[in-house]
Amino acid sequence: MVGMIIHLTGGNGRLIIIAGLLVLIATPVARVVFSIFIFLREGDRLYVAITSAVLLILLFGFAVGATGADLPPIPPLPATSWPAAEVAEPFARDLLMQEPAAELAQALAAQPELMPSVLRNLGTAMMSSDAALVDNLHRYLADIVRAAKTNIASIVILDPLRYLEDTAFRKRMTEFLPETMAGLTRDTARSVLDQLDASASLDFDTFEKIAAAHGVVRRASSVRQSAFTDKLRMPDERVLQTGRSETLSRGGSCGVAQTPHRRPRRRSDSEESSSGCYVCRRPCARVHALAARSVHSRAARKKRRVRQPA
Repeated sequence: MVGMIIHLTGGNGRLIIIAGLLVLIATPVARVVFSIFIFLREGDRLYVAITSAVLLILLFGFAVGATGADLPPIPPLPATSWPAAEVAEPFARDLLMQEPAAELAQALAAQPELMPSVLRNLGTAMMSSDAALVDNLHRYLADIVRAAKTNIASIVILDPLRYLEDTAFRKRMTEFLPETMAGLTRDTARSVLDQLDASASLDFDTFEKIAAAHGVVRRASSVRQSAFTDKLRMPDERVLQTGRSETLSRGGSCGVAQTPHRRPRRRSDSEESSSGCYVCRRPCARVHALAARSVHSRAARKKRRVRQPA
């Protein structure tokens, strides 16, 4: 039997392993099928129904478990460098042809141990000089992100370690990020952005562009920018630079004291005796007039209270 399997597989070790797994899986199925025939022969309808239900459950489990399992051979990861383009690019092309994006997302969710090898090889393929391959991978990656439910922050940049250390790879993946994350909801996009900002130090412009596109922020800061010119002055600067300097040069009151919306604070006796403005410490007619009016008002109110009958 073993010699027959080796002869049929041509001595290929991988095919021998697959054949052994198929035989191992087929053994319990064959026992269940054989049991159905035995119970039919004995006329035991109850056990025929039970055994048939078990067979259906087994077949259903095999069908569901086979979903997303037909991945092409995944190249092993090197120990000290990035995956080589010579093996990563053929793998990426085979993956594009054989595995739909939604099924790959399900396979990665069911088998998280596959993520480093699959995604890092795709990351190397994204650095290819073949523009058509890069464009197809970009759309494929966006479809995977839309279908994925977990580990989205790792999927969108493919190779987190290389994203931190390789400047060229970081630049290319950052350019693709807004379109890659275009299909995410606002809450998911906010969560992914927070993870990328904390772990990968995402640059501000990319962060803001994605956040504004998903409604995480109301608008980008570039909308609120004003062009800087030599004539740009704030209102307080104009008051201090024009009104105050001109009046002080003429020996008059300061610009702040002449501003209509500014009321002078209440002056103490020592400040009254100095006969100076509370800003420029020079004689200021408007400040003294307001202070005198306040004193007369208090004196008038005091006289009215004294004249009122008890």
